[in-house]
Amino acid sequence: MDTAETRFVEMIVPEQTNHYGALFGGNGPASMARAAFATATRRSRRSVVMAATERVDSTCRRASARSST
Repeated sequence: MDTAETRFVEMIVPEQTNHYGALFGGNGPASMARAAFATATRRSRRSVVMAATERVDSTCRRASARSST
């Protein structure tokens, strides 16, 4: 089985963010599903559907303070 790479880029617009400027929770998994669909369809050369997702973990990192220098 060869290794292939799929790059998936989406622009995030202000309507997709919360008051902290972070992506709304549901938009992240939706983007992952679109990327998975594109990868699976390209790889299998067939129609595919997502049957289930067992687990999605989210982590929170604090933004580092920017120095003014």
